[in-house]
Amino acid sequence: MDRKDFFKTGLKESAKTLYNSKIGEIVDRQLQSFSNLLRPIAAESENLNKPVIKNQTNHTITESNTTPKDKNSQIKAIKNTKTKQKKATKPKTDPRSHTDSFSFQTGYPRPPGSVRDLDRFKQLCTDCGDCIIGCPYGAIIRVPTEYGPVMDPNLSACMLCEDYPCIQSCDEQALLPLPNDVLPKFGQAVLEPQICLNINNSKTKSSETCSLCVDECPVEDAIELLSGATPIPFITADHCTGCGICVAVCPTGALHVTST
Repeated sequence: MDRKDFFKTGLKESAKTLYNSKIGEIVDRQLQSFSNLLRPIAAESENLNKPVIKNQTNHTITESNTTPKDKNSQIKAIKNTKTKQKKATKPKTDPRSHTDSFSFQTGYPRPPGSVRDLDRFKQLCTDCGDCIIGCPYGAIIRVPTEYGPVMDPNLSACMLCEDYPCIQSCDEQALLPLPNDVLPKFGQAVLEPQICLNINNSKTKSSETCSLCVDECPVEDAIELLSGATPIPFITADHCTGCGICVAVCPTGALHVTST
């Protein structure tokens, strides 16, 4: 191996090691946040040429630019976030960020702690992007300024951070602190049984059972595997926050979050 190949290989291995380290995870999340902040600005002129699709609420949106790397990075982050949100047997949810007050316009929920009244939210939010940058998982995205920052749990899950850095980063009080026993509400996780790995395994007489959605859900009793010949995931509507973590970890894409 000559000197050029030696340095090339050495730098490549060093970069790979750094990316897989704790520092690499932090840098990757921050880069994703900046990407979410800048993407609509850079792509605004291109959206006219992009195919149009419908979201779960049947509203028109442009096709996402998400790459497999985005989801892989998020799954890696989820597996490193193992703390269960042990609130109550039936956790309280905050209606301020619920899709009821916003889905008629975009089909997307607003960030945690959002002021419930839409007109008031628009008055307070300056579209500065601080909450987008503040989210360490890149879960907040920017849409045209008349809508402000929103979230798409099917694209990037909310990790339900204990300190909610998105709220802390908002100096305009458009995002307000949540009480200790309250979780944000983004929508409702829905299972498509025909795609579920456990259903397919039962058809092929496989003894393997997938429980990723249950294992990685941070909300107690929000999802469980029903006992029986086929362990089907069951979602408790009163407990589910629609955070999207189960969507991110499902290996077959059998779960999605919809507005309720």
